[in-house]
Amino acid sequence: MCAITSSDNKLHSEQGTVFVLEEVLRGFAVATAPQSRIRALDANMNTAGVRLPPATTYISDVTRHPSGEFSAVLIGESECVYRAARL
Repeated sequence: MCAITSSDNKLHSEQGTVFVLEEVLRGFAVATAPQSRIRALDANMNTAGVRLPPATTYISDVTRHPSGEFSAVLIGESECVYRAARL
């Protein structure tokens, strides 16, 4: 089970793992989807894992299920919602 802190885009698990939604900023003139990923950090803030979206999409929002899987809203290069997907 995770609790989300929307002000800092972090999910906290009961085991002490922190999941962070990371996004690389891009300029308005760049026509490709920004790079994004979900990074898992252990109690020492070391990377414990990384989940990436499919090519040509980026993660707009994410939630973690009690099963440990993630659901994400993916946005395509046309800036339209591509789909909701499990990552």
